[in-house]
Amino acid sequence: MDKEELKRLYWDEELTLKEIGKRIGRSITQTHRYFIAFGIPRRSMSEVTKGEKHHNYGKNLSEKR
Repeated sequence: MDKEELKRLYWDEELTLKEIGKRIGRSITQTHRYFIAFGIPRRSMSEVTKGEKHHNYGKNLSEKR
């Protein structure tokens, strides 16, 4: 497995570990082990849930309940 390819998939394409694992034919656990072995930092929760991935994306929050 290539460190630069993992970094590209994770940081540039913003894929999850599960999605990367499917692409490379590995489990989430094995994919996570590659990240640890290569010293690839993980995204923070705020980075993971930005934009369209945020749970309130597209909701009109100004309406009163």
